[in-house]
Amino acid sequence: MHFSHTITKINEYSGHRGAVYGLGYHAGAEKFYSVAGDGWIVAWDATGQSQDGLLIADSESKLFCCALDYHGKILIAGDILGFVYWIDLFHNKIISKFKAHKNSVFDIIALDESTVITASGDGFICVWNQENFQPVISVRLSTQGVRSLAFDKKKNRLYVGSSDHNIYILDINSWEVVDIIKNAHENTVFSLLLHDDNILLSGGRDAHLKMRTISSDYPIKYDIPAHWYTINKIVQIPSHKLIVTASRDHNVRVWQADDLTPIATVDHSKGGHRHSVNTLLWLPTDKILVSAGDDKLIKLWSISTDLKETNNSKNG
Repeated sequence: MHFSHTITKINEYSGHRGAVYGLGYHAGAEKFYSVAGDGWIVAWDATGQSQDGLLIADSESKLFCCALDYHGKILIAGDILGFVYWIDLFHNKIISKFKAHKNSVFDIIALDESTVITASGDGFICVWNQENFQPVISVRLSTQGVRSLAFDKKKNRLYVGSSDHNIYILDINSWEVVDIIKNAHENTVFSLLLHDDNILLSGGRDAHLKMRTISSDYPIKYDIPAHWYTINKIVQIPSHKLIVTASRDHNVRVWQADDLTPIATVDHSKGGHRHSVNTLLWLPTDKILVSAGDDKLIKLWSISTDLKETNNSKNG
């Protein structure tokens, strides 16, 4: 027996006037959100049935990332100048704009009901209080930029990928660095993903996808030359036991979650993107994978898994 996976494009959203860099979603919602180089924050149908997006707000700045708050009521976005925007999704308006960084904001993550983290090209992470939309703690991790975030809720550890090739691990109770995975990649660590309870996945500008066991020395289980260029994003699809990567090489690639066996490549010939694929999003309620990139397009994909019989039966 083996599993066969079929990836089918079900819709394609257009409307952004700049490259799409960030996608956000709250579990169970009927919408997902995109931010782009045109400064727009747009809401889209999460089922893939409707073609039209709704312009929520215009930041008038190049936006690189976004995330929804713990309750899914506020979208937080970061721009090229270091500003962080708080967008009320009920009233569809920007309710706060605050500059806490001296460089681009590259990643955002909501840890709980009150705490949001931003990562910036200035080498700092900022800890934000969501009640007043103000930064309360700034931690400098590197003289170079920090690009990616992942949170381990069970261990209260924050993982931060950096342009100095390292991955920093912080205790969120003290915001102190408790460990460093040095030279995690040969270049910038662009993407991070915590998979299961003890697995850390990372993607770098070196185009490698690495799987590490979370233990005292973070040993590498698998090191895959997964793409031709930078791996911009990694997401998991738990229901199918898959990992998906997006790359500057224009491709989306699908892997088995346990051992990173390659499953499929989605390129332009299969309905994929013409340029860099900047981000991915899995919509578990609707079982849809979303990809977006430099071609200003957002594409929706269905992934089906079937169990196939591999043993040949003999006729009696």
